Amino acid sequence: HGAAMDGFAVACRETVGASAKTPVRLALGTQAMAIDTGEALPDGFDAVVMIEDVHFPDDESIEIVSALPPYKHVRLTGEDVVTGELVLPQGKVVSAYDIGALLAAGRTRLDTSGSCASIISGRWSRRACCPCWCAVTSRGIAG
Repeated sequence: HGAAMDGFAVACRETVGASAKTPVRLALGTQAMAIDTGEALPDGFDAVVMIEDVHFPDDESIEIVSALPPYKHVRLTGEDVVTGELVLPQGKVVSAYDIGALLAAGRTRLDTSGSCASIISGRWSRRACCPCWCAVTSRGIAG
């Protein structure tokens, strides 16, 4: 799942009881993590507090004034792609945008059908030959 808004990823159970009269303070790094739109939610977090709704009492925590239900401001993996819809055509040179589209569709493996796929990432370009399936990892594409 990914953030639908810029803000802070939180576990909704940590926000129970939050109100203007009784704000809830969450520790940065353990109970709240800064997140940008489209970024994957860290494990254990299931909601996003919009940046506009966050107060900063100090450098180590945030305060919120309303409880969040599960998956508030969260985009579910694959929700922007219809089942069976073509994400990338065969023979396409794979760019960083294409990898993003694959991940948004919930795909973490790329079928190269025995051919080579060109991987373009930032300033670097390299050619990776994958005989069957490639896995998209946090470090790129691994065969």
